[in-house]
Amino acid sequence: MSRARPTGEMRSTVINMDNESEAEEQQGLRSPVPLIPRDSSNRDGYMSSSANFSPVFAPNSHRRPIKGIKSYFREHAYHICVVSLLLLLALLGILLFGFSYAWRYGGFSLLDHKFKTVPRERATILHFNDIYELVQINKRGGLSRAVAQRKRFMKANPGNTIVIFAGDLFSPSALSTASYPLSPSQSIDGMQMVNVTNLLFDLAAFGNHEFDLKESALTQRLWESKYQWLATNLESNAFPVSKVHRYLIRRIANINFAFIGICVDTVMPHYVKIKNYTATVETVRPLIHDLRKNRGVEFVVAVTHWDFKQDISFVQEHLGVDLVIGGHNHENQYYQVSNDLIPIAKADANAKSFYVHEVYRKRDPSLIDVNSNFSVKSELLPLTESSPSDPEADRLIDYWWQIAKKSFLQQGFYLERKITRIPDGENWDARNIVVRNGPSDITRIVAESMKYCARQANIHNLTASFFNTGMIRMDDVQGPGDVSTYDILRLLPYPNVMAAIDMNGHTLLRMFEISRQKNPLLGGFMHLSKEFDPICMDKNAPANQNLADSQCTINGKPIELDRYYTFVTNIFLLSGLERNLDILSPSRNPGVRLIKDTKIDFRKCLIRYLVAKDKKSKTS
Repeated sequence: MSRARPTGEMRSTVINMDNESEAEEQQGLRSPVPLIPRDSSNRDGYMSSSANFSPVFAPNSHRRPIKGIKSYFREHAYHICVVSLLLLLALLGILLFGFSYAWRYGGFSLLDHKFKTVPRERATILHFNDIYELVQINKRGGLSRAVAQRKRFMKANPGNTIVIFAGDLFSPSALSTASYPLSPSQSIDGMQMVNVTNLLFDLAAFGNHEFDLKESALTQRLWESKYQWLATNLESNAFPVSKVHRYLIRRIANINFAFIGICVDTVMPHYVKIKNYTATVETVRPLIHDLRKNRGVEFVVAVTHWDFKQDISFVQEHLGVDLVIGGHNHENQYYQVSNDLIPIAKADANAKSFYVHEVYRKRDPSLIDVNSNFSVKSELLPLTESSPSDPEADRLIDYWWQIAKKSFLQQGFYLERKITRIPDGENWDARNIVVRNGPSDITRIVAESMKYCARQANIHNLTASFFNTGMIRMDDVQGPGDVSTYDILRLLPYPNVMAAIDMNGHTLLRMFEISRQKNPLLGGFMHLSKEFDPICMDKNAPANQNLADSQCTINGKPIELDRYYTFVTNIFLLSGLERNLDILSPSRNPGVRLIKDTKIDFRKCLIRYLVAKDKKSKTS
């Protein structure tokens, strides 16, 4: 059956699909687009190769066409949705697991300044000690910066942070000797320190210099403090019952802490009884046992104020202490007792640095293991000029500074007046670790100033001068640069006066032997003027069993045991209260005779000497 021929020259031709090349040859050309026959009877819409059909144009007639991406997704939408949902659920499960793990074990640690995997429930203990100054010294320290750090750590670990002080706050401080405006006859006596540290501390232990105050003044300071005090080895009627405690228990980060406070027994004022080391150990051992057994205490912190060697011995007694935070040495120190790995830490004085101790219930191999239940991480953080300050603390500090300025002005001290200048490349090294071990430039200057003022006071036949290092309280390096009146008061905060004495050679040599053998690192270590040979106070020199064999000389001559020499010294030494040096009291030793109480304030003497020295150097 034939079809109607279309108009034009083109003719339709039936092509056998089994011999496509032959059909193309009959046409004399190859179709640019393959021809695909259709058959409505075929399920796929394609005609078998032997059927007759009208030619239609379609791509890829010789194979099944490849479908596009959109068509693929339309055909498999269901499967794709199912797989995507499963992946989403798996990812969500991973995230939920991660967040739950972080919530249980994770936290933000300011010690590392970044997020880290540490136990979330951790107790943060900030630890300061030996603070005598409100303001920064040489751009370091300052209570305003310390208060700012408290707020920073409180915000990072709210409800689980506590700030503890390890003794020596009320004295010796230059500002503490200023008079109080409402009672000019009364010294401030640490009132300024309590007022500012009420913003800082939660607990405090006593230092030996707290007892520089009279009983009434100490009681008043304790009532003014908003924080609690620890006195485990002390007893006194001056302690308010509601303020001073044998121990304190605090629950921090779901850990039951016990805090005990221990003070060194170097002073023994009439109104307080301080137990010695042996008695302290005998007191603490049953106390800690009872706290753990009957009070549910899990972690014991000893807040101590005594020598570092005593701290080590205390831990080695195996009393059940888990952490020792201390003061008294003024220099930062850290040590772990070898077997127990119990940390012992001391920060720098005057808040130049502070320790942060983080206590964790869950053990972490990267942390210091204290026992089977807890770990401790300790870090010393400095307070420098880059550290932020606290506006509220700044206002209080300025208030007390203005009071001190007016008070000292009435005494003839202009706090901000320039006295001298320390040349470039030089300094006054008044750190305790230096001046309590040997002479330095500043100790020589003080000794020379004493002779200068003694001559002005008409002390005749003066041989030399000496004083105990306890007078120097700066515990810092001054210079190079200007030295103000306030710097002199920081150096010598005690309003001590000079006295002229006659002392025989036997007492003098005994004083040297005791001082260099027993009093290094203590306030009873002696400093001498240049007339003495340096070997007189060389702590490394062998002890002299026979004083007559001493190599110590004055002006190059051996010291005669029975001869009396005239010296100028500080009147405190004549009280016999300096450790191991009661032989210097005229009432106890006929080898010492008081000639004259000059009434000259050491501080004013040093200022006069430095000013006169500068004038002389300018005219020469």
